[in-house]
Amino acid sequence: MKLRNIGICAAFLLFFAAAIQYRSEITAAILEAGSRCILVIVPSLYLFSVLAAFCVRSGVLEILASPLERLAKKCLHMDGSILMVLLFSQTAGYPIGTQLVQRMYEKGAVGRKERELLLCTCFGCGPAFLLGTVGAALHLPPLLAVFLQLSVSLPNFLLTVFLTRYGNFLTNRNPELRARLNPQDFTESVENGACAMLKICSMILVFAAISGIAKGSGAVRFLSHAVELTGSSADTAEQLVLSILEISNLPAYLQQGGSLPMAAALLSFGGACVHLQNAAICGGDFPWRKFLCIRLITAACAYFLCSASVHLCLDGELAAMLPIRQAYEMQLTTRGVIPVICLLVMSVLLLAKEDRLQSLKKYTKFRGNLLG
Repeated sequence: MKLRNIGICAAFLLFFAAAIQYRSEITAAILEAGSRCILVIVPSLYLFSVLAAFCVRSGVLEILASPLERLAKKCLHMDGSILMVLLFSQTAGYPIGTQLVQRMYEKGAVGRKERELLLCTCFGCGPAFLLGTVGAALHLPPLLAVFLQLSVSLPNFLLTVFLTRYGNFLTNRNPELRARLNPQDFTESVENGACAMLKICSMILVFAAISGIAKGSGAVRFLSHAVELTGSSADTAEQLVLSILEISNLPAYLQQGGSLPMAAALLSFGGACVHLQNAAICGGDFPWRKFLCIRLITAACAYFLCSASVHLCLDGELAAMLPIRQAYEMQLTTRGVIPVICLLVMSVLLLAKEDRLQSLKKYTKFRGNLLG
């Protein structure tokens, strides 16, 4: 135990020293990541996050799933609501599937074992994020864009159908098909969406700081040497390593000559930053080993499916048929000040509410002990 404590303290001091040594690289990385959060992440995901929470709280999810109930139970051996969560997770974006599964678990709609399996497969980038990253680097033909999305989403769907044989995804409950449209559910859904955005943006900024340290210390360049053995250039290998850490670096990887099948694999895998975002939404109770194994399997499937799509649509001549867009540099203009202020106000309000809830819990516990 003493050795473990010494190791943890030594690692902390080393990280603290690196934060001071490479402060300029950290500052640049955080500013770039902050621009992505304000101008890309929050605008594209916030509404989806609110709608995901509201679908579960209001009962809309069960109503939308009712037409698919018979098909889902007979052919896929799962409830229609779980099928809807799976479909929603592949179209709305990375954290939305996790958010829906976690809300269903808290509501008692799925058990713990089923929750763990669904967290591993209800995971997708969504068309908006896919086109925003790959489309920012390449001029994708519409047909190839569809095939690319299918390459990322189809393995998740097929694997979910396979895993339903190992859990109680088919229940005998008969939910009341009635939507509850009340202000309390809507307000709590908005707060849940804001909390999810705050956690996501916080993780992106932290990973940006870690990436700044890794780049300044040469760790990224060291790791990229293994990728260079496959024939990739040094810049491409470096951007591949950064994309594994944080998936929003994908446009830079493609602009440095990265392959589209590898981009599909990276989108399917999600990156370490997205994984920690999902774990944060789940409150730390996350099936890491099972999740990483399944993500590696789906990433390999996405790679081969996308390779087949490239040969089918472009006869394998990807470089000649997909011109590279010029690199787009996000800049925070005067119009971007309002989103920054809104995000800061939202963060302060959420932190203040969390502090009040913690104080209320301590008071309730103290009162209970006093009366007991």
